[in-house]
Amino acid sequence: MINKGNDIPFVDRIISDDRMAGHLAANHLIGSGVQRPAVMAAPAVSYTARRRSEAFLARCNQLGGEAQFLQLRVNDYKSGYDAAAELSASGIDGLFCANDYMACGVVDRVMQGLGRDDPPPLSIIGHDDIPQASWAAYDLTTIRQPCDIQAEQTVDLLISRMAEPDLTARVEFTPVTLVKRRTA
Repeated sequence: MINKGNDIPFVDRIISDDRMAGHLAANHLIGSGVQRPAVMAAPAVSYTARRRSEAFLARCNQLGGEAQFLQLRVNDYKSGYDAAAELSASGIDGLFCANDYMACGVVDRVMQGLGRDDPPPLSIIGHDDIPQASWAAYDLTTIRQPCDIQAEQTVDLLISRMAEPDLTARVEFTPVTLVKRRTA
């Protein structure tokens, strides 16, 4: 299983390093001068969103900042777009979104009425580095998880599992990296 938190006997898991993702986002936002950081996610429906959010909040706390948690019901574009309507009144100046689709929704909402080349009114970081993140309309700073490495690890674990089906369940983590673009 990829990016799933369930411990199931004899089922191997490949997990993106969500703890590091939260830390990278917090370090970057706080390090760039953000005073009122927040994380936006629907942790009830996603193991990865929950872990990323927890890590971000903990790291902000370690860095001496108190981050807000904006809990949503779904981790998607529409949820990000709708929730972004309240951001300007909140005073939040830096936001880590659980995924890029949500972050793209936030960017589209907060950029309404601004010029294409204007910077967003707050720093925004997504997660996943989907193709749209690099589009000029978004130019989204994001956390990249290496899907190619995850696929290789999955195949390797599956082959070894077929050879030795009684092995205890294994968990392997894949590294993540910050991809700096215009939004943060």
